[in-house]
Amino acid sequence: MVNGATFTSTMVPVLLQIMSLLPSGSVYTLPVNSVIELSIPGGSVGSPHPMHLHGHIFDVVCSAGSETYNYANPIKRDVVNIGEEGDNVTIRFTTDNAGPWILHCHIDWHLEIGLSVVFAEDAETVASSTVPVAWDSLCPTYNEAFNVTTDSDSRRRRRRHVKF
Repeated sequence: MVNGATFTSTMVPVLLQIMSLLPSGSVYTLPVNSVIELSIPGGSVGSPHPMHLHGHIFDVVCSAGSETYNYANPIKRDVVNIGEEGDNVTIRFTTDNAGPWILHCHIDWHLEIGLSVVFAEDAETVASSTVPVAWDSLCPTYNEAFNVTTDSDSRRRRRRHVKF
């Protein structure tokens, strides 16, 4: 859970959801070209969690097990361990990469139960963009396995009814 909300995966990929500015709760819209500082407390159930942010290399300005903040020359990572009870990890990144970027625990079953959140950068630009036709072939194995079709007029993905 992140901020009391469990991320729920839907049939429609997040990249397409952001284009309609949906859903709320697990997607946070961030201001464009801003420095975001995120503090993540350690000690939650199943800790320590290796948290991974897609779309960015972030600065770790305060590591687990430390109370010292380093803004001068912080280490750069895309995964950080948030530590145990009493730890607090602080990361910083600049919102200069338009799109939806997921922050999630790198332990698969933690991700599967919802330990993730999506940051939407420059959502208005992304929402007004046209979905390329090439997206229809990005995940053919998934589409085949789950019997997904794409409505070429609306560019929305739909699941056909499947009998098992």
